[in-house]
Amino acid sequence: MKSTAKGLINRLKAFNDNIVFCTRIAYRASKKYFVLRLLIHVLTSALPAVTVFVSKLILDELTLLYTGERLIEDVLTTLIIILVVYVAVRLIAVLLDKISDVLTDIHQDMISKTVTLGMMDKTNSLDLSFFYTSKFFDDVVNAQIDSYAIPVLSWTTISLVGVVVQLIISAAVMIKFNILFVILIFVLSIPSALVEKMFTGKIYQWNRNRAAEERKMNYTMYVSSDREFAKELRMYNLYPLMREKYLKLWNKWFKEKKTWSVKKAVGVTVFLMLPEIGIITVAVFLCRNIINHTMTIGDFELYIAMASSLTSSITVFIEMLIQLYAGDMKINNFKNFMRYESLIKDEGVLIPSKKPKIEFKNVSFKYPYTDKLILDNLSMSIEPGQKIALVGLNGSGKTTLIKLLLRFYDVTDGEILLDGRNIKEYSLKKLRRLFGVVFQDFSMYAFSAKDNITMSDIDSGFDAERFKNAAQLSEVEDFAGKWAEGYDTFLTKQFDEDGEELSGGQWQKIALARAFYKNAEFVILDEPNSSMDPEAEYKIFKQYDKIMKDKGAILISHRLSNVIHADKIMVLENGAILEEGTHNELISKDGRYAELFNMQSESYR
Repeated sequence: MKSTAKGLINRLKAFNDNIVFCTRIAYRASKKYFVLRLLIHVLTSALPAVTVFVSKLILDELTLLYTGERLIEDVLTTLIIILVVYVAVRLIAVLLDKISDVLTDIHQDMISKTVTLGMMDKTNSLDLSFFYTSKFFDDVVNAQIDSYAIPVLSWTTISLVGVVVQLIISAAVMIKFNILFVILIFVLSIPSALVEKMFTGKIYQWNRNRAAEERKMNYTMYVSSDREFAKELRMYNLYPLMREKYLKLWNKWFKEKKTWSVKKAVGVTVFLMLPEIGIITVAVFLCRNIINHTMTIGDFELYIAMASSLTSSITVFIEMLIQLYAGDMKINNFKNFMRYESLIKDEGVLIPSKKPKIEFKNVSFKYPYTDKLILDNLSMSIEPGQKIALVGLNGSGKTTLIKLLLRFYDVTDGEILLDGRNIKEYSLKKLRRLFGVVFQDFSMYAFSAKDNITMSDIDSGFDAERFKNAAQLSEVEDFAGKWAEGYDTFLTKQFDEDGEELSGGQWQKIALARAFYKNAEFVILDEPNSSMDPEAEYKIFKQYDKIMKDKGAILISHRLSNVIHADKIMVLENGAILEEGTHNELISKDGRYAELFNMQSESYR
């Protein structure tokens, strides 16, 4: 018994915590709109009772006039005053209702913005390991869906205050008539609440369990409409397959949802009829009192209206509690997502020197949730200003090594040092500012060319000289300089009909310009020329020394002709460095590098 009571207390405490959580978000989104909405809602909740009371007075006066107990001259002035009050109250109610709608609409948008930014901030704070598990994406989808409960729950909480005001007024008036009717209406309203609560919990859990299916449906919609897949969809006539997959998922989802919806509708409707029995009972007793001349027609209007108000207030109150209950579960889901913590801890305070020595000492690494070692006891060093090349077959660990250096992941064993200190001791933001990177899977943004290039260094403000150099060195100037809008031209027509559609090689040059614009001390190029034509590739690498100047650099390339001028070439195989040296030294060794280089050379003969 004690454990049950304790569980109930904990549940109520959690329920209250979530209401406070949502209310704080609503208040933080806008204090002004929160307070105004609350005040107006309390006022609009009290006005119906005033209207009913004024209606009672009008009916009573008209009844006296009709029965001949009072002359028209005696009631006219009173009726005019009451009617003016009645009209004024109705007009004020309409005005406040419209003002409330406007305030609610604005405030809801502000709450949604606050919640969305919170989710964006949280997602951006997490390291890459989270983006490789289906559970995380299920949690993201559920959190995104359930985040909409926050503005709803905030509004419900505010509305609940008004409903309580209406309930108290209605109950107080009905108690004056007969307290037993108040108790009867309350009792008859309870069963529907219990049924509603049961179905709400079951339906919410069903929705949560369908997250993976909903993601699959959304993915098939995305594939069917996104430009990334447009060519292959048409080339291989894939749309019928996507449509079939979507319908198969949707039919299963809809069948289950319809079943639950029907069950809920039938169960709740039956029990919602019970409170009406209470109103009918009140009407019977009121009619008896009127026949016995112990009440007036105005009293009938007042008490029937108050009984209806009490019934609707209790029903709405219960429905709001159900919404809060449903919202409570959703808020827990949202809060759980917001509790995700990155495995990469940015607790370092050191600021790296401009030209640090980089060392990998006995580094081993396997990706989270896997057992396969990608790097195995790897050791290497890069001297300040040194230009090295990483070569090897796919899967040998070249790109993984870069991800570890940039602290997208932390090593499983061993350590990475900058000037002899573990990179975890350095500020993560300052560490990453050292590097300008062109990733193999670089991003293409549907923004202007200028934005695409300068976003690598948004903290320093626009630098025209750096921008010009980056555009020239990457050869972006060769095509962007010819556009009517120049670098203000949008890339792709996704958001601008006058935008430019770029080839893969042109996008790669944009990515290079982005890395060069940052003017970082260390440049990392991961297959920077995979989409370029031979002429463009030749021009870029002919300027390699000019581009890098006195910078340190790591170049990853499968085209070994591009790495021959590196200060040091490292050959990776099975997560370890198989051999290293200059191009000439490695050719002289006649090892793995020489084998790969000669294979590529053969294909050009």
